[in-house]
Amino acid sequence: SLLTSKYTILLLISLILFIFLPFNDLIYLPISYLSIYPFTNQSSGLSTYSFTLKRVGYEALSYFTSDTVRYNVLSNHIAIIEPFAEMKLHVVNGFDPSIRYEYKICSIDDSNDCYTGSLTTDTDSNEESFESTAIPCVTNQIYSINIDTYSTISQSIDPLTTQSYTAICLYVRREIRSLTSEDLTKTLDAMATMWFTNESEGKEKYGDDYHHADYLLKFHYFNSAWQDADHIHEGNGFLPQHVKLTNIFEKSMQTVDPSISLPYWDFTIEGATGLEVWESPIFTADTFGSLTLPTDREKGWTYSNDPMESAAIPNGRWAKLLAPKNTQYSDLNYGYGYLRA
Repeated sequence: SLLTSKYTILLLISLILFIFLPFNDLIYLPISYLSIYPFTNQSSGLSTYSFTLKRVGYEALSYFTSDTVRYNVLSNHIAIIEPFAEMKLHVVNGFDPSIRYEYKICSIDDSNDCYTGSLTTDTDSNEESFESTAIPCVTNQIYSINIDTYSTISQSIDPLTTQSYTAICLYVRREIRSLTSEDLTKTLDAMATMWFTNESEGKEKYGDDYHHADYLLKFHYFNSAWQDADHIHEGNGFLPQHVKLTNIFEKSMQTVDPSISLPYWDFTIEGATGLEVWESPIFTADTFGSLTLPTDREKGWTYSNDPMESAAIPNGRWAKLLAPKNTQYSDLNYGYGYLRA
């Protein structure tokens, strides 16, 4: 079989990772229209604190910590709960070392489905100490958040304030460079599983939403390889077809590890910082494998100068990956008999 070329992998990564809005983080939204809304907080007590939740290892989402355009679907919530991820309380207007914060998060549909956490000051280091919680929530599920604040100075067992809010369960997509090393490893391991666990074994182990990478390759090939029409790339089909591919890929990843989401690659960062594509952190042994260069960069890859093996991915999870042959679509026998990206 032909060794998969680096540039085919580059195309695949662009398809899977590139999202067209170069935000710091992208939030799944079931609706797309925007509106300006203030937060509606219900509280009682001496004073009011502003809160949100944040995923451990990351800053709080700027959506909840600064004035910005509001999504209707988020307008009544103070936080997003990322499924199966460790979440902690964040005090928007500044953590107060003299206060202990205790919170309880419960599904509004099941009062027994509750999770607790806390935020306080470590007496030895005088630094923030927290108890996080991971919630196996379903996207768009709503949770109540009840937060009590206590003085760490007085001996009173009564809370200083009691505040009630709501949060919604959603995945968040982040630029791949911003992932923690742990989340990057989990994300790439889940992706690699889709190449090295076949369709039937994967479905048996991970469920019906699992798909081998060839499933998506065939989807892309069949819909784009007709000479009379390219249903993937021509006209209005480009965006919805690639969104569909992206979502199928991501749901398959999440059958392997439900705490992750598909990152995006903002390749304008390379241009802005003067990095050539082969210098990008996207192409290293720890990510998608290094890109090797042709012997003559002006001529590019040639049979006379470069052996075919030099076009293979040299290292990493996908090292020496083979391109699958087209054994299913006899009417689409292009690409020298291989399934092209």
